[in-house]
Amino acid sequence: MTSRKLRTAALIKNSIENSNEDNNPERYIFIRIRGPRKGRPYSQLWVGEKLNSLVKNVNITDECGNVFYFKTHQFRHTYAIKMLNGGADILTVQELLAHASPEMTMSYAKLLDNTKRKAFEAVVKQGVAQGTKAVFFV
Repeated sequence: MTSRKLRTAALIKNSIENSNEDNNPERYIFIRIRGPRKGRPYSQLWVGEKLNSLVKNVNITDECGNVFYFKTHQFRHTYAIKMLNGGADILTVQELLAHASPEMTMSYAKLLDNTKRKAFEAVVKQGVAQGTKAVFFV
């Protein structure tokens, strides 16, 4: 595991360890654990700024040695890929990500085998689940 992944995992682990039913009933990853906004998630902008501050402080770099900057949308992307590669069906992931079509969700899919890809294509041919409107932020 790269140092970038280890540091991000430590940040998330810390958030989870400080989280409980009182201060995080919705089970967000990055939440306020005290104060008047206790239990509310931090803004996407705040999370990105804090992650990128960490990047600068500990010199997290990519494979080429360049400073690696987080984009909070990467969490959503990673979530979708892990679900799809872990066996979740495309329609479930589509609903959780609030995508209008399975094709939109498929842009996240780095599928590991042809069986899953063929299953997705079969669903698309049936025209199933157009216009789902669930909301889930990762």
